[in-house]
Amino acid sequence: MSIVDNYKYKKSIIFKRLKDMKIYRYDRWRFGILIGITLLLFIIYGVENGWTVTMMSNQIVLSKVIADSNMLYKNNYSKITGGDDCAWSNVLADFPFVQDDTLVGLGRYDQEKEGYFGDYLSQEAFEVFLPNYFGQATFFSKNGAALFISPVGFEEANSKPKLCQQRLVYDEIYPSTLYVRMFNDGGIKDYIILKDASAPTTISFDLNYYGGRVELAPTGDIVFYGDDGSEKFKIDRMMGYDSEHRIIDDSISYQLLDSQTLILNIAPGDINYPVLLE
Repeated sequence: MSIVDNYKYKKSIIFKRLKDMKIYRYDRWRFGILIGITLLLFIIYGVENGWTVTMMSNQIVLSKVIADSNMLYKNNYSKITGGDDCAWSNVLADFPFVQDDTLVGLGRYDQEKEGYFGDYLSQEAFEVFLPNYFGQATFFSKNGAALFISPVGFEEANSKPKLCQQRLVYDEIYPSTLYVRMFNDGGIKDYIILKDASAPTTISFDLNYYGGRVELAPTGDIVFYGDDGSEKFKIDRMMGYDSEHRIIDDSISYQLLDSQTLILNIAPGDINYPVLLE
């Protein structure tokens, strides 16, 4: 074989190997794409049929969610809702319409003050403090005016809440009474659930207001005015529903004593328990 023929032969071998490597590389890409499409279709099918997809250590893990038998599901459920024994779940069962109420998360927790701050920024600065301990004062501040509201006559032993679905839940804080507190888009909203006829018919609060006068409005609301006559804060008149979801607003009223004591009155009347006040 001549030198020229030998060169042509080696050249043909090299080009053949390069061609084979190129085909192999393309085949690997085709195989990878096929595997990817198959896995994607499998995930879509699984999600539509009750499977969950979880990323763990760069691996995709599929697991079937089965209530009452899958411990992972139950643990996650407890973290989100407060658990199967969460008293708020009982409220939703008795009064399902309250789940449509606007909810704002508990916000930033202050370790020193032991409570939650909710900052509401609009045209005027509005700051709210929701204490963890039931007996501590709830605080509102707006343009130099400040309001402190403290409950009285509650059960000290039950003054620490359970955290349930971004709500503070106090069970038996008064006899046969469940008290739920949360932030909403207007400040703080309270739910009072009277479980039976042994629940109190009056609940009292101490008021300390710095900024102007306090009035019980004809609408039944408690209104706090500034020195300039503008409205600073308002405690809306409570609405009520009995166990048959009948409106019982006429059985609920506020009483204001010397601008320093607020009394919530619940007239027994023809009421079917449990009763929800909001």
